[in-house]
Amino acid sequence: MKKFINVRKFKEFEENPNLGNLVEAILSIDNKYYKYSSCDSDASNYNNVEQRERIFAYELYHQWSMVKQPKLILNGELGKYIENRHIFPDMALHGGQDNYDHNEIVVEIKRESQINTKDNGLVNDLNKLSTYLIDDKSPDGAKFRSYRNAVSIIYGADDVEIKSFIINNRESLKEINKDIIIIATPKSGVLYYSTLGKLLETINH
Repeated sequence: MKKFINVRKFKEFEENPNLGNLVEAILSIDNKYYKYSSCDSDASNYNNVEQRERIFAYELYHQWSMVKQPKLILNGELGKYIENRHIFPDMALHGGQDNYDHNEIVVEIKRESQINTKDNGLVNDLNKLSTYLIDDKSPDGAKFRSYRNAVSIIYGADDVEIKSFIINNRESLKEINKDIIIIATPKSGVLYYSTLGKLLETINH
């Protein structure tokens, strides 16, 4: 996975500035949003440090809103009717519900502790993201057009943990769209970036 510290130093995003804006937003998230210190009812114990997806997601929404292109709309948990069911991505950057020509980025977020769980949460997220990269038509005639990018963000995880996840779940990942972008961000100011296809190629060689 490619390591990024400052997105402005890299040319990879010159042709896709919206994706570059997302990476910039992730890199701007402070460490205090990666882990949350909970306390007892009497406010005496602050030693329980937990990962809370919603806290990270809200700050990502804030940071991304500040750097996204003004003409685009950033929505959270916006329902889309795909393959005869409603699917709710964590975030979607698009032209709006009535503007299908600018479906730019759809995002799912998971915390590091959810990578290898019995409910296959991360695998389910990747399956969900796959549906956003396929054109579909809902029964009421409304056209759903594929998004330019589908991104899975795993915060609190590094590249080693992601590669381990790929190895342990390689069979489940075979039918998932290989263009999905995987971003692991272990802490503030650092992220690792690759596609599912490239990660699978790496473990197969």
